[in-house]
Amino acid sequence: MKVPAGNANGYGYATVAAHALISGKQGNIPAYAINQIEGSSVYVRNLAAFQGGSDAYSVRFATAQDIQTALEKARQHLAVLSAGLHYPCLERINRAVRVTWRCQFVTYHIPTFYHVTGVKIIGKNLLLAVWFVVRPVHIWVK
Repeated sequence: MKVPAGNANGYGYATVAAHALISGKQGNIPAYAINQIEGSSVYVRNLAAFQGGSDAYSVRFATAQDIQTALEKARQHLAVLSAGLHYPCLERINRAVRVTWRCQFVTYHIPTFYHVTGVKIIGKNLLLAVWFVVRPVHIWVK
């Protein structure tokens, strides 16, 4: 840029756009932070502060794959915690990837002379597969 010559009314001056080479808030310099003289009559100054520089930052966000992976991990964790005999659990998922299971666990009591070999829930019925264990009978002989 060419600086116009001065006259009786004042000095010649030119205004140019500038930007900071230092990124972030460090590039926000105050007015007159640049104040130099080139030669005997050229003054270089920033008359206004540099502003608007912001430090870099990161934003975390969840992709569809991240949500699916989190749901699978939550289901595996809940399956381990709810191991045992129960009716099928109702699953509810909200937007914050919070998985809630509501389960109704089943307990049963059997006489001591039965040995349970299997258990199943079919509909509203609880089926037990058992062995009947005969109690020893004492025979008294003389």
